[in-house]
Amino acid sequence: YDWSADLNNPKRVNVFEEWTSEEALASHFANKHYAGMLGHLGSFGIENAVSKKYRVDAEGPVYNAEGQATEAFD
Repeated sequence: YDWSADLNNPKRVNVFEEWTSEEALASHFANKHYAGMLGHLGSFGIENAVSKKYRVDAEGPVYNAEGQATEAFD
């Protein structure tokens, strides 16, 4: 998990999670701690939340062998 304050909006906290697979995410959702999270966070006065998930299908270095930033993933 990565929890961080949003410097542009003092009422927002960003939370990022990284999962190795859909199976690992499914296991997380099935965990009793996840089920109790909404009630726990609500006890701190959280009024609403927006949740989204993203899947990354490619990974690569920003810089190539010549040290130049490149958009290529090969």
